[in-house]
Amino acid sequence: MQIRFLFLVLLHHATRVWAGGLQGCMERVLAFQAYEIDGLNKEEIRSIGVSCSRWDHTAKKCVGTWNTCKGSRPGGRCTYDEFLKPLKNMPTPKGWAVYQPGTTRLDAERTAQLCFQRYTNAPGNRGVRNFQSFNVIRNEKGEFNAYVERMGQIVDDAYANHRTNDNKDLFTDFDATRDRIAVLRMADHHRSLIPAMKTYFDQDLEIHIQDLGADPARPGERLEVVDFKTTVLAAKSTPARHEGEVNVERRIRFFLDGFYRREVGSGEEMKTSKVAREHLTLNKTYRKVADRARSCRG
Repeated sequence: MQIRFLFLVLLHHATRVWAGGLQGCMERVLAFQAYEIDGLNKEEIRSIGVSCSRWDHTAKKCVGTWNTCKGSRPGGRCTYDEFLKPLKNMPTPKGWAVYQPGTTRLDAERTAQLCFQRYTNAPGNRGVRNFQSFNVIRNEKGEFNAYVERMGQIVDDAYANHRTNDNKDLFTDFDATRDRIAVLRMADHHRSLIPAMKTYFDQDLEIHIQDLGADPARPGERLEVVDFKTTVLAAKSTPARHEGEVNVERRIRFFLDGFYRREVGSGEEMKTSKVAREHLTLNKTYRKVADRARSCRG
């Protein structure tokens, strides 16, 4: 009973951790980098930087108008501050960009850290707020996985049709930010998965961890994920002192099924399992978009 209670506490913690965090700030940077790339297309077919003025959450459609970001840069293009405005919930309206030295290209990591600090230090400290996809891309439906896939496709198409030596840095920056988000999201996800696995298996199975580097949002902490391959191989090569070292893949699958696809339990248990499943799906979406990009970049 005590183990089960702690497991549920860890799951509840996951719903709070995954609400935004540094990766939510990085996703704002990624959206703007995609906006810059979409600007290579003819104006009539651009779709990024277009927001819905009034959204019907029940019908899941825009019942207002689709408004293109009108900014102060040449051609009416928006700065990063201007681009963020339709995303709403900003603690302050200006000064969100940190640029790579000597360029007009965003420093993704430092810009995201500035964003994270501003939300963290804002009155009430509500944390980084999620943004709606229909405030970034025309005709989006508010489903984030579909939004990430569509954004990636727009960038891939622009790469195929417009990439030159003069604009290649736009794609390099986008790819690097996308991959960094994948790392941050996976580590944030595993921040709850790791202790949940250790609690579930107790002394039956040693959970091996892979270190992905320093945590930029939590000084002194590391970005860590479960190393499933090493965990399984180590268990198989160890004399079976515990039942967990027998049929280890089956036992891990059983645990993960409960973690992601709980079918019975209280309302809170079902909710937390649903959140875990949704964020695992988003992690897979980022991996899919990255794999597709690598295949088309050549």
